[in-house]
Amino acid sequence: MLLIGYGFIFSLGVTFTGMHTFHQYSRGERLLIAIFFKALTNWICWLLSPFRRLPDIHAMVRGTFSFCHKLFRGIIISITVANISLNLIITLIIPPLLFGWLLDICTSEMFGATVYQRFKLLWASSFFSIALHWLIGFSFLKLHSMLSRLLHLTLRPGVSIPFAHLAEVKTATCEPFYKFSFKKLPGLLVGIIYVGMVVLVPVQIAGRLAPKLFPLEIASFDPPAKGTSFWQAPRNYAELLSGALLLRFLICNTLKYLEPGTLMEKIVRYWFLTTGQALGLLDLLIVHSGRTCGHEVRNNAAPKDQHGSIYEAKAKRRFVAVRVLLLVFLAWLTVVIFNSAVLIISVSLGRALLFAIPQMPVAGGLKFNDLFAFAVGFCIISTIFAASRTSFVYMTSGRTRLLASVICKWGITALKSSPLLFIWIVIIPILIGLLVDFLLISPFMFLVDFLLMSPFIVPTDDIPVLDSFSIWFLGLLSLKFWTKLAHWTRDTPFLAHFIDGRWEWKLTQAKEDGFAGLRAMWVLRDVLMPITTKLVSALGVPYVLAGCFFPRFGYSVAVNTTVHRFAWLGSLALCGLCYLAKVFCRVLVKLHDSIRDDRYLIGQRLRDYPDDV
Repeated sequence: MLLIGYGFIFSLGVTFTGMHTFHQYSRGERLLIAIFFKALTNWICWLLSPFRRLPDIHAMVRGTFSFCHKLFRGIIISITVANISLNLIITLIIPPLLFGWLLDICTSEMFGATVYQRFKLLWASSFFSIALHWLIGFSFLKLHSMLSRLLHLTLRPGVSIPFAHLAEVKTATCEPFYKFSFKKLPGLLVGIIYVGMVVLVPVQIAGRLAPKLFPLEIASFDPPAKGTSFWQAPRNYAELLSGALLLRFLICNTLKYLEPGTLMEKIVRYWFLTTGQALGLLDLLIVHSGRTCGHEVRNNAAPKDQHGSIYEAKAKRRFVAVRVLLLVFLAWLTVVIFNSAVLIISVSLGRALLFAIPQMPVAGGLKFNDLFAFAVGFCIISTIFAASRTSFVYMTSGRTRLLASVICKWGITALKSSPLLFIWIVIIPILIGLLVDFLLISPFMFLVDFLLMSPFIVPTDDIPVLDSFSIWFLGLLSLKFWTKLAHWTRDTPFLAHFIDGRWEWKLTQAKEDGFAGLRAMWVLRDVLMPITTKLVSALGVPYVLAGCFFPRFGYSVAVNTTVHRFAWLGSLALCGLCYLAKVFCRVLVKLHDSIRDDRYLIGQRLRDYPDDV
């Protein structure tokens, strides 16, 4: 019992010390335990000062105290790093993931599901679906920030914007994580309400207006059935992830080239002008260029001077608050109607186009995935809207002939550039995707299937890891990465060993020419044909060697299958060895020349001899 009592007292002391230390750390004060440890260290060093005459004992004691000091310092640094890591997780991972989950719950085919079935998605997802949710939530937060920036440009300074100002609280990552979390919590709650009001309500309205289009089929995270290939699940997840990346790619490029930011700003400003003028809130929301500072000062005068009594001032404030609430309700209703219309029209057009062209490289799940349908429909609507806007501007200004000439010019440019764009956007990415698949995916698929099934059974199924659409999108991403590396060859000489420096000039020149000054034959001869021929050679030569010549040696089917799987990887290894041998020969020749020059020139002096000698 005595031991238990002393242990309880000791545990209370340790707990109190730990809580007090954490409280000091959270307030940014100097830790009392660090001061105590430093004083204790100095006192023990003073006690052991007579042992300084004994070098070994003194060195051992100082080493022990140095180790303890470094240990406690490492613990403090570890706590700081863990705190910053938690804050970064709260900032960069949790909000996008939460909003991605909410968007999936609000828009997927779960309208008739129970609460348990809706939130089962939060813990039943795999890593691939979590990555997809995070990507969708990140895109949603980016669109939210763009809307907030648009409202900041439209409204006057000092106007508090619901769902925008509260979500943009400035915090520091070095703050204690519980304070950081409490500062981020209101923004998360506001974001959840924002998702419900701006996404869930329009989807419900669109479902009532167009029941044949809904519920939306945005994502399906069901695991593959038993008996299917091991690579069927990665194939499904890669297909879904490619769809999300394609959605971001199409929408961002549409917004980049059509530039609807100025038009959206004008529309939002016009809406606030008309609605604010109807409600009598125009001076409160938007600043006019003709207004003077004195007018604003008169508006900010004391309530008693303007209205004569405090009661009238309070009544007017209540009336203004009611009108502001009505303005917020009208703004929300406008956003709901706009989102519902965009959702219905985009999904309808996208589905119609996908089902009208059944041979497109989306024959897998993406053909029935409304992410892809929405992206295609949104691009079509944006293009039609931009063309209509430009035509309306030309026709209202009386420049009909100029409009006809512009249409003819761009029609000829489209006919001239369409084959080149088809080669650059479709053919070359498919070839690159196939090459990456044969080099990096198929060999490892063979090895994993070989190890999982049996070391004595050779897998003969040719189920690809990715479908044709995913291969195309993988090739497109690889092509974009290669173009960026080609532009970096001037600043990074190391890349010149792998990428020819002339590609940087060719790509820059083609980009500067644009569609208006496109030199079709030069682009085809110097840019597209070299890339296409090299890719076709890299794909065709190993296939011919492994599929036509090697089976003539009479080996078994298992050996032929293995050679066919590793043909492209072996060809890459052979090319790498040849390149290394070439570099080694160059280095050897350079070393030989330097030794020869040193041998014949060192110690000799050059002299000028006259002509008669």
